[in-house]
Amino acid sequence: MINLRLLPRPQQLEASGTVWKLPRHPSLHFSADAGRLPSILADEWALETGHALQTDAAPGMAAPFSFALDTPAPLTATLLRHPEAYVLEITPQGVSASAHSYPGLVHAWQTLKQILRHSPLALPGLRITDQPDLNWRVYHLDLKGTRRSLANLYEILPRLAELKINAVLAEYEDYLRLDRHPEIAIPEALSPDQVRAWIARAADYGIAVIPLIQTLGHLQYVLRQPAYRHLEERPGDPAEACSTHPESWPLIRDFLDEIIDLHPNAPFIHCGLDETFAVGTCPRCQAARGERPPIALYVDWLNRVTRYVSDRGRRPMAWGSMIGPHLLTSSAKNINRDVTFIINGGYEVTSPVTPRLDTFTRGSFSRQWLERPEGEINLLPSLNFRGGRCIEDLSEADREIAHQLSDTPEFPRQVRSHTGLTLFTQHGFQSGVVSGIRISAHGCIVPKFITSQLNTLTGAEACRRQPNAQVLIGSSWSRGHSLTSPNAHPELDWYGIATLGDAGWTPLARQELKDFDARFAFQFLGLPDETIGNLLFLFERTSPRADHAMNDYLPQIRTGCAALLPQVARHRDFLELLATLVEVQDLRFKVQFALLEMEYFYPVWNRIPTAFAERIASDIRATEQALLALSPQLQDLYARTLIHSDAAELVATQLDFLRDNLSLMTHRLFDRNRC
Repeated sequence: MINLRLLPRPQQLEASGTVWKLPRHPSLHFSADAGRLPSILADEWALETGHALQTDAAPGMAAPFSFALDTPAPLTATLLRHPEAYVLEITPQGVSASAHSYPGLVHAWQTLKQILRHSPLALPGLRITDQPDLNWRVYHLDLKGTRRSLANLYEILPRLAELKINAVLAEYEDYLRLDRHPEIAIPEALSPDQVRAWIARAADYGIAVIPLIQTLGHLQYVLRQPAYRHLEERPGDPAEACSTHPESWPLIRDFLDEIIDLHPNAPFIHCGLDETFAVGTCPRCQAARGERPPIALYVDWLNRVTRYVSDRGRRPMAWGSMIGPHLLTSSAKNINRDVTFIINGGYEVTSPVTPRLDTFTRGSFSRQWLERPEGEINLLPSLNFRGGRCIEDLSEADREIAHQLSDTPEFPRQVRSHTGLTLFTQHGFQSGVVSGIRISAHGCIVPKFITSQLNTLTGAEACRRQPNAQVLIGSSWSRGHSLTSPNAHPELDWYGIATLGDAGWTPLARQELKDFDARFAFQFLGLPDETIGNLLFLFERTSPRADHAMNDYLPQIRTGCAALLPQVARHRDFLELLATLVEVQDLRFKVQFALLEMEYFYPVWNRIPTAFAERIASDIRATEQALLALSPQLQDLYARTLIHSDAAELVATQLDFLRDNLSLMTHRLFDRNRC
């Protein structure tokens, strides 16, 4: 029995007990439709082994989408039916691979590359027959906040391909200079030609680029500009455009036309359409909808946008959060059935059951969850309670539906996490799930690694339950919207991306997560065991607040990172970034402790001993010096992958706010000539 730490795990692996002893320079044979893969394969082979392939062999494989190393014999194997299916065979004579499609052939090479890392001198004889469970494993590339540099956009493609991510959801906003509206773009924006070249390179790795165009909500990057402020649904609030203003549709149509033309092979065109909370409320919209509810105007606009996309021969996609609560009302009857809706089951949902009914009732839950439990209080789930309605307070008809959806054996009453997806399926929609790799939790310097991982597992399992739910998106929000501060650095996404690829390819159970950690550590970082998963777990368990001092695991994480760094063989930047952010979090703790200490003595400041005040002042000065020293170091680290302005802004978000508060309080107290 061979023990291969492959990520993701293949569906079927049969070992033969033989080995292929690698020659120093194997010969590469490939079919005529292998595209750019021979070049990619040769380059990556040299990086992994230190030796070159003989690439002068003329294409000689008769079978479509195939390659071979050392043996020119075609592979005779039955492929599974999935378009991305492939077969990989290692015999004493060499390696053969065959696939249904170019992406499938890329997958075959990525699996072989991972096998090669176990032993570069001899590979075990085996046959792998493989295909993904879900058609689309999509990484959300949000470019409105922590914008990856153009060089980094190229660098992430081979990493995504190795994890068998087959699509990128690109949310450009003002990072793309459109020909019709160039004034919207930032100075560092990408040109259409640069984006075309990047899309072509993504295709070389079997990765499709799906553009996301905001078409109603989240238009802050447009409506904040004076030339477009008159299109706001609520004056002074650039979050949302007025759907009935005569100039709104021509503007959005311009965006759609240019983006569609720029992505001729995109499998979907994502039209956004989430968080449009003000739709139908301005005087013009109220007059247009008459006696109809505001959601009717939303449906009108959704249909207009998505049917335009369909008329241009493309498949429209949209977030399902706004329409979900209305699926059981008459407003849902007229929705365009061509739309693939992506459902957010809740970024904090980490199990197959949840106390909330987000999709149906906008967060309603059973009043049982407000009663005192029998047992430990920390077993209570986070309800994110904001005064929402309880199931028991719904109308009789709605309460009956809610009870059907929450008919589980758990007590208090809960609901299955896949309920929202089930409702969309019942109404005939193609659908999918978005999990949260990096969510809009402002102020966090790292993602919630483990919470997001469990959220992805829950989303993948929900998709598997529905035959028409074949899209799993791992969202990575760089900001809540384009006017807010940026979130954690996107290079910290890789643990979540690996989970996305693994769980979207084959089922990943919670009891297998230590095994996942070991596979991630080996393949992504070249580490021998699962220790990295333990460190990420501890970082999430570390409180971001200094007054929760008992949840400070930073010393253990610092020690763990220092022990692992000398062993890292690949992607060292991931662990270096994590180790640096331990120092950032430690300084943030010290600033918060200093502020808390000053707050504690604030009303009696004139009565405390001078020596005591001097000790506080000394601690503050040391912390300020450490902040000043770390700030340029952190900015240089961030600028390796981000555009410089965003690197500076991220540092300001993580360090400057607390430093400035510390400075203000220090001057207020210590300028009294005490110290």
